[in-house]
Amino acid sequence: MSNPLLEQLAPIATPLPPGLWPLAIGWWLLIAALILLIIAGINSWRRHYQFWALKRRALTQLADCGTTCEINALLKRVAMHYFDHQQIATLQGKPWSDLLGSVLKQEQQALANIIDNLYRRNNDQDCEPFKSLAAIWLKSLSAKIIKEVNHA
Repeated sequence: MSNPLLEQLAPIATPLPPGLWPLAIGWWLLIAALILLIIAGINSWRRHYQFWALKRRALTQLADCGTTCEINALLKRVAMHYFDHQQIATLQGKPWSDLLGSVLKQEQQALANIIDNLYRRNNDQDCEPFKSLAAIWLKSLSAKIIKEVNHA
């Protein structure tokens, strides 16, 4: 019982197997956007890491400082890097201790005393307290503080 009309039909054509990744254009755009986001995130992290590199280096160099003048020079270098160079380069005495004290509000008086004694002959007793205050100052230095001081 074979039907002669059915025998005249051509065999069924099977479709081609799907490609490796048959994604619509929207998916390709999403993948491209994700790749761009990842690149931008890595770039942002790298800039952030480089921006704070001097602060990290200063924290490690602080341990090697043996005098208050070395500590002061280290803090001055860090401040000139992060704040307005023209403004910081000329600061000394009370204005310099006020700038450092703007970050260390609780320790402002102790810091002012150390800065006042900075250029006296026998200021060795101030080295360790100044080193600890400098470490606190470096650790608490943030983008918010930099913006406040630069726009003040």
